[in-house]
Amino acid sequence: MIIQKERIISIDRYLRFLNETNSFYVCVKKCDDFVKLLKSKNICSVLETGKRFIPNVVGASTFYNLHGKKIIKKNCPKEARTFEHDYHIVDWHGQDHYGTCFQTRKCYPFEVLLPPCEYMVFDEDVIRSDELHKDEKDRIRHVINMFLEIFGMCEIVDTGHVPISAGNVRTVEWTILPPGKYPWEVAKQHLAEYFNDVPDGKKYTIQRRHQVLADYTPDFVAIGKESFKGYVVYGYTCRDLYCFESNEPNNATYIFKGKWEEASKLTKREILSGALCYKRLIHTETWEKNISALMNS
Repeated sequence: MIIQKERIISIDRYLRFLNETNSFYVCVKKCDDFVKLLKSKNICSVLETGKRFIPNVVGASTFYNLHGKKIIKKNCPKEARTFEHDYHIVDWHGQDHYGTCFQTRKCYPFEVLLPPCEYMVFDEDVIRSDELHKDEKDRIRHVINMFLEIFGMCEIVDTGHVPISAGNVRTVEWTILPPGKYPWEVAKQHLAEYFNDVPDGKKYTIQRRHQVLADYTPDFVAIGKESFKGYVVYGYTCRDLYCFESNEPNNATYIFKGKWEEASKLTKREILSGALCYKRLIHTETWEKNISALMNS
């Protein structure tokens, strides 16, 4: 079943064609045009058979898939919310001063919808979704719209009719730097490209947080790839602490305990939900003090 349109609203008409089929894939044929499309739009950095990836943002559906979204509740009273900003002033002696300031203003409350983080698989003959099930209507609609946004078409394929192997799928989400100590002087050299994506008005504040974490001398650093792009993990094995730090302003630091291998297997959705982490330290005026208390406890 081939679908060619900009997006779909209702999934019911397509599900009727599945009859008794309960499990299926959404896919496109792995032709040269689609492979070139993935490269030209920087949707995936590595294209090789067996690669499982969450596509980078090209539009509304892929943005929601990777970052989630906020639903503003304008029918509710406004509430106080604090935002952080960099500041730069020059005193009477011509000396530069940099820092972070916090501004509180009234805003409508919002509900955060966590990112679905749906994967695509670069398989032998197709670029496909993970396995879908007939009763997952919202998920199916989202995956189809994601394929339509990227390729302009997609096909719904019965898993029994199309020979797709799931046994050779692998996920590479982190670049782990070589073992050793990583104080800020060392860590910032490895993170230079990472900070290129940070807005100038937020760069000082975000770099400062990374410097605070690096000053506790982690014994490994991992830089996020694909769906974890924009995240860095600072590992302190002697403390049994693993800090997931984002380059997004007004976010939070997620602290995990236990083996790094277990923490690295978490999906972005699981991390952002906060349910599985040891602590979640929001980026406020007390963030640095909270990190200090955590590291010295």
